[in-house]
Amino acid sequence: MRYLIMAGLLMVSLLACQSNESANARLAPVSELAATMRVMTTDMEGLKTAVAKGELTLSQVDAMIVAHASLATDQATTPSDIKITFPTFADGYIKQLQFLRDQVINQAYVKQQIDAFNAVLVTCVGCHQDHCPGPIERIEKIAIQP
Repeated sequence: MRYLIMAGLLMVSLLACQSNESANARLAPVSELAATMRVMTTDMEGLKTAVAKGELTLSQVDAMIVAHASLATDQATTPSDIKITFPTFADGYIKQLQFLRDQVINQAYVKQQIDAFNAVLVTCVGCHQDHCPGPIERIEKIAIQP
């Protein structure tokens, strides 16, 4: 009886592993644009505490500008979903990061750095309102409340 139960558990485990592999095989690969936006989200979430404490460094902002520079040219999951306004939003995002960088260079007050950080997020929300509204709620949660 014990062997029968063990054999049954083994069969269930093997079948479960096989179904997960086939489900994963059907998933579409992540596009360049989706991958960049995931990095953008992770980076902004990671910087939130540093900005709020006034501990944001120039190297952190510079790293983001470099990591996100491909935004305007990355291939989307569905290229036909990208509207003519997208490059303008992408450029605006990089410019907002550069403004945040300027605030760090000028050793602006924490409030000014927070405002610049939140302005970056406003740019993201604006783009997503025009293109893909799904992530808006998550983006808005990254903002630093006054």
